[in-house]
Amino acid sequence: MSRPRRESSQLIVDIDGIQIPANLRKPGQGRRHYHVRWKLHGVWQSATTGRELLREAEVVARQIVRGEKPDMPPSVSEGMTVKEFERIQTEHFKLGGRDRAASKTQQSFDGIWRSLRSVVAFRSIQEVTAANALHYVRTLQQSSKARNHKHRKKVSEPMAPSTIRKHVRTLAAAWNRVKRDHPEAVGSVPEQRMVTLNPWEQIRKQLPSPKPKGDPIQFDLEAGELDKFLDQFATRPVAELFLITSLWCGGRIEEMAHLRWSWCDREYFTISDLIAKRGRGRVVRLPATLVKRLGAIRVQGEDYVFAGFQQEVQSASGRETLPFTPERLIWRIGKLIKKAATAIGRPTGLTHHALRRTAMELSDEGELMEKEKESARKLQTTVGNKRKNYLKRGGKKQRILADGLFENMTVSLQDFPSLAARLGSDVIAAGAGTDLKSLASQLTPLEKEQLRKILEGDSQGEGAGVA
Repeated sequence: MSRPRRESSQLIVDIDGIQIPANLRKPGQGRRHYHVRWKLHGVWQSATTGRELLREAEVVARQIVRGEKPDMPPSVSEGMTVKEFERIQTEHFKLGGRDRAASKTQQSFDGIWRSLRSVVAFRSIQEVTAANALHYVRTLQQSSKARNHKHRKKVSEPMAPSTIRKHVRTLAAAWNRVKRDHPEAVGSVPEQRMVTLNPWEQIRKQLPSPKPKGDPIQFDLEAGELDKFLDQFATRPVAELFLITSLWCGGRIEEMAHLRWSWCDREYFTISDLIAKRGRGRVVRLPATLVKRLGAIRVQGEDYVFAGFQQEVQSASGRETLPFTPERLIWRIGKLIKKAATAIGRPTGLTHHALRRTAMELSDEGELMEKEKESARKLQTTVGNKRKNYLKRGGKKQRILADGLFENMTVSLQDFPSLAARLGSDVIAAGAGTDLKSLASQLTPLEKEQLRKILEGDSQGEGAGVA
């Protein structure tokens, strides 16, 4: 049986006009340094270069084949080691001061980094070339969806092009942090150890094309999907309230799992910057009846709104469970949603985020955000700076957007009376619109003009306006 061929690169060494081919073998299988192997006068010879960096090993290998004594210094530590690279990335993720976000970002990077190192062997960052990067991309294209998730069962579904592009995007950003003269490069790193090229940006044009996006996955209210979905949680009132609250808040699952009573002011909840995505906290408004229902499940001495979920799980399972944490809530809710989605005939794609997408459709948040941007432009600043530097935290002006979303949602739910009652929505009288029209018909032209100016002032003032 022939032994497996080792990966190597070819060298051509000129000895008195004669071209001698040589192979430069990479470190591995217990070897720390590059080895050179060549054939001279019909005899194979090999020697270690004593170098871990490719460019140094090539110089030393040529000298060895010529029979010369290597004249390079024994240690030229110009390359950036893997440990130093990893340390720089970890320090960067901690700069924002948001520990939870830093931990999630670090976890995502670590998975991608381990995946790269399992495919491409290198001891210094400078050794990774565009050819290595392209080889890694080709490997991902042939891998399954669960490549970086060892705890999951094996699946045959291929890795999505968007996931591959995320890998490359993450690694490109990591390389830019150690790239010489790059504006995002991390300081305090000796210039001679920084990289000069970013191999991940060199292969951007050769990445797989992303799949065209279809319609966002939402609940079909016309078909009564949300009603059927909530029916699956009839024996789990805390879980049902979690889903209903998520809809009214248009919140992400992590924001909802961390919702606290200390963030509450009557019907308003201020979602903290520390847990919101990208550190963009916001104010949300819930129906008064829903707030009362949440108060009924409140656990004495607990600040988390849904801390009672642990007791509910314990009652349903009939055995003692671990204490409540938002992470355990996220994990269990995800499993319950998957089971409920299968029960209503939506086994694939339906997740907690479908509630947020449905809320966007009902509340017209995009239109209200445009009005808030217009208000910020009048102040000659950005929306973020306006909220941070011009408005009181959780004050009246920051609640205008919450009021607008709440009222738009209330109006949209009037088309689904039974669902509106289940969600705790206020009911608008059937003849309210007709009464307003009759009142408007009695106004004089001057009064109508004054009313128009008042309404325009309300909708274009600071904040976002209402439905």
